[in-house]
Parts: sequence; C-alpha cells; structure tokens
Amino acid sequence: MERNSKSVGSHIMAITLIVLLVLFSASIIFFGILFGTVGFFHISNSSYDSIWSVCLFILLLSFVSGFLELFEYLLKIIITGISAQHKVTVLLKYGVELLFLYGSLSIVDDWMESISLSSYSKLFFAILLLIIGNIDSLQKKKHKNK
Repeated sequence: MERNSKSVGSHIMAITLIVLLVLFSASIIFFGILFGTVGFFHISNSSYDSIWSVCLFILLLSFVSGFLELFEYLLKIIITGISAQHKVTVLLKYGVELLFLYGSLSIVDDWMESISLSSYSKLFFAILLLIIGNIDSLQKKKHKNK
C-alpha cells in the first residue's frame, strides 16, 4: 500500500514538472516574440502606447494573417498551375506571400489606434517575417544541394 502511494506521488511530481517546463518554454517564446517586436518598433521609429497594445498587435496579426493565409494558399495553387518555369513560380509565390504579409500588417495597423507604423516599417517587417517564415525551406534546399 505504501509503495502505491509513492508511485502516485512520483507521477504527480513528474506531471507537475512537465507542465511547469512547458509553461516556462511557452513564456520564453512569447516574451522573445514580444521583445523582438518592441525592439523592431524602436529601430523603425514606430510608436505604440503600451506593452499591452503590442501584445494585442501580435495577437491580431496572427489572427488576420492566419485568415488571409487561406487566400494566399489558393493563389499559390493557381500560380503553380499557370506558370511553367520553376524560377518564375518561386518568385511569384514569394511575392504573393510578401503581399499578404504586408496586407495583414496594414489591416492590423489601421485597426489599432495605439500603434502607428510607417509604410517602410510595414514593408521591412513583412520582409523580415517572410525571411523568418522561409528559413526552414531555405535550409532544406541548402542541404539538398550538398
């Protein structure tokens, strides 16, 4: 009987440690994104009212870009079917992705009165998000060529 209670206690301890580890990892990722965005706002001379407005900006940007990603995916399928050359197709796909990223940034910037981004800041942020979003595919191509 005593052995069983130690087993239950060790399972509870293990589950608690795993949950704390997941929460700690998620908070590090969230604060990294948050402070990276705040740093970008400082570099690009953009203005925001509070740190909560930046949190809301990140949340709205993920929802809007997630919704627009459906249309982006459909347009990429159409481009793949129409274009015959591979290089043109890749450039058009990156162009469409950049256009939708810029569009989602513009929509969120217009919705939020507490954040003000210039057109150059939106373009630079969209290019930065495009590069970050495609790093894994670029790494796969680099290793595939070796």
